[in-house]
Amino acid sequence: MKIDKKYVMIVTAEDERYGTAGYGLDFFANSPAEGILNDIVYGDDLDELMVSSDGESNEGLFYLLYRMKKNESGISTGIKIGSGTVDWSAIEEEILLEEKKRGEKK
Repeated sequence: MKIDKKYVMIVTAEDERYGTAGYGLDFFANSPAEGILNDIVYGDDLDELMVSSDGESNEGLFYLLYRMKKNESGISTGIKIGSGTVDWSAIEEEILLEEKKRGEKK
């Protein structure tokens, strides 16, 4: 993948199984990749990740957050740093922990 952003957030929503036995909101929050694709957002910080591609709010949906890293060839690969229900304060904490771990912020 060739992108110039530090983070990629894949946003999903519950699918047709929602509401049947075993497929409540907790299921999709714990397994966001099981839902339907709703959005892909690229950003260098929380403010950029909060801007959805369609102008609608992603809050309350489900997400997988990846920290992107470029290799020698300029190709980016992602390391998952968070997932769950889109809650901006929780995502901000995940980003801050990741940046602290990498020595980017104190």
